[in-house]
Amino acid sequence: MYDYIIPFFQTVRNYDSMPLLLNLPRVGDRMAFKVLEIGDDTTPEVSAYKEAHVIQVNQEKIELKACSGYTISDPLFEAADDSSVWVHFKHLISPRLIICNFQ
Repeated sequence: MYDYIIPFFQTVRNYDSMPLLLNLPRVGDRMAFKVLEIGDDTTPEVSAYKEAHVIQVNQEKIELKACSGYTISDPLFEAADDSSVWVHFKHLISPRLIICNFQ
């Protein structure tokens, strides 16, 4: 009925205002990014932003664990044992560092 009302527990983020990650993130960082996905009509399309925690960093690859409410699955990603994935940093589109202010 009221699509514009957002539940109090849901945070709306302006990802474009967050710092762009030009280098590999650090372990423990929370980041947002887009990926290339295959749409319902089998054409490639850029996803909406997804959020994940950085679990490990290994040269050009990073291990990501999706934050609550997000899924990360793609044929280019290597699934790890604990519902996390390994991905080449260069495959992420517009990666952003999420900085939380707790006030």
